[in-house]
Amino acid sequence: MVLEEEWFSAYINEACSHRIIPQEKAVELVKKYQEYDDINAMNELILCNQRLVLHFVKKTNYSMKNSMWMICCGNDGLREAIERYNPEKSAFSTFAGKMIKWSIKAGLKDEVMTSIPVPAIRFEKIKKLESLIHEYAFKDETLTDKIIAERIGCSVGTAKNVRVDYNTYFRKGRKMLYPSLIEEPKKEDTEELIDIMLKGLAELPKKYRSALEMFYGINCKKKTLNNIGKKFVDKGYIRPRRDINLSSLGSRAGQIKNEAFEMLKEYML
Repeated sequence: MVLEEEWFSAYINEACSHRIIPQEKAVELVKKYQEYDDINAMNELILCNQRLVLHFVKKTNYSMKNSMWMICCGNDGLREAIERYNPEKSAFSTFAGKMIKWSIKAGLKDEVMTSIPVPAIRFEKIKKLESLIHEYAFKDETLTDKIIAERIGCSVGTAKNVRVDYNTYFRKGRKMLYPSLIEEPKKEDTEELIDIMLKGLAELPKKYRSALEMFYGINCKKKTLNNIGKKFVDKGYIRPRRDINLSSLGSRAGQIKNEAFEMLKEYML
């Protein structure tokens, strides 16, 4: 991660080199962009508010992993703030700060939703692969699958923008945008993982086991959360209310399913 750390240090120096503009100047620049589509005005606002973006990136991302991606999320929020800002309602820095924070949080939520767990047995090989990619970034030679197989001792497949879930190893909730190469899973590893999952599923209380079985179609036909909710009312797992509707049944079934998944993850770890 040396390259990312160097880039982030350079970004901090660049962000701090721009002066903070007063409210009156910010309003003037926003007006130029909103009324006359002045791109130079927007660029000046973005440059002069990089300290604000940096503040929320640091506040949200303590480990400094994914700093480049999070800065992009923050700048998306800043651009939206410039487009929507109304000077009669609040100061520009206050409104921009809220939009930056919301954009970063939305990005984090998206990352969590699209992350995939990687079995711990492959962790060391993934770290070797990361080092190898950084090493070849400074070489004219192309990093081929054959070179990777020789250096890290495994065949590889290609997967772009794969997010690796570090919860698998540290349970600290750290997520990291990974390079475009990961180890190709072996058939025996996959079968072993399925066996562990099924054993864990059998250990869960009946309510939680049923939620996962019906949602993923294990030994039965897959069902929607709404249908699972209706089944759970019939079985007494969800207590019906007088004003209950189908969507709230699905929401409550989804909560049970998520709790069951967390319990299953604990068993597998």
